[in-house]
Amino acid sequence: MPGFGLPAETVAQWQPYAVHVDPPSRTPRLGQWAAVLVLALALLIAARPSTDSFEREVAIRRRKRPPQQRLELELRAFVDAPLKKLTVGGLQESSEESGLWSSDLLIATVGCTQKTCFVGAVGRWLRLPRWERHFDLYAMLGMHCIGVFLCYQSPGTFFEHFSPRLSHPHTVVLGMFACTSPVELLWLVSFASWLGRDLQKMVGRLGAIALYVACGLSSSLASAILRRSATGAGGLLGAFAYHTLAAPNASHNILGIALSPPKALLAQFIIMSWDVVTIPDQRLPLIICNGLPTALGAVMFFVRKGGVL
Repeated sequence: MPGFGLPAETVAQWQPYAVHVDPPSRTPRLGQWAAVLVLALALLIAARPSTDSFEREVAIRRRKRPPQQRLELELRAFVDAPLKKLTVGGLQESSEESGLWSSDLLIATVGCTQKTCFVGAVGRWLRLPRWERHFDLYAMLGMHCIGVFLCYQSPGTFFEHFSPRLSHPHTVVLGMFACTSPVELLWLVSFASWLGRDLQKMVGRLGAIALYVACGLSSSLASAILRRSATGAGGLLGAFAYHTLAAPNASHNILGIALSPPKALLAQFIIMSWDVVTIPDQRLPLIICNGLPTALGAVMFFVRKGGVL
């Protein structure tokens, strides 16, 4: 358990269910956060480069000229026709070059050539780093490793930064990577070893990252609102739910037992919600924090299947 090697009275001081949470008097109003979020999203949407500009950007870079500075142009375009920016999933392929395409993702635009990919945001096209696909998965697993290390070596630091609180937005982001035991970390390795790679084939590298992060953040945000520590399992549960629907004929091995995808998902959910049995007063919050990302993963599958994403 977390706290191995520490006196019992010390461990009791940093058990995860009542440590570093906002008192009701300090919890900011959700309306204020919603207003800030809406404003930030509006600015990102307004400054997003259009798909029309990607082919021109590629041609400029191939001539070794400076990248386009399109911030002012995109803001003017948004003012003139705001509804044109509110598009998701629009795919534009080059008629002159095979493998050159771009697509709208609401707050950003993605474009790829046969050799590399770019993300368009805040009026510029940014080249994605050229690393192998599996590096994305190991990077996310590495964040969970940092959580385990801090939990054992510096519990106070761990709960200060990985216990989600609305008054400290960075803790909501880090909360999605909260991990309190090596056993839990081994369970999360499954995302990096096989599940994540399957998802990369299904939805692409950016899609797999977006799925994991969106589901993880939903769980962490729920933890902050319910004023409890994060489970850190949201990303994997959401990814597993998506994979269950996308590959219904797959076979999963849980603790040496071969299970169908729905049964495997149920087993994973029970394993990560075991505190429901050991900590009765946390039953409803824990089910919400694990159930929300699981449901979100399923919703993202049906949304993508319907052609929205």
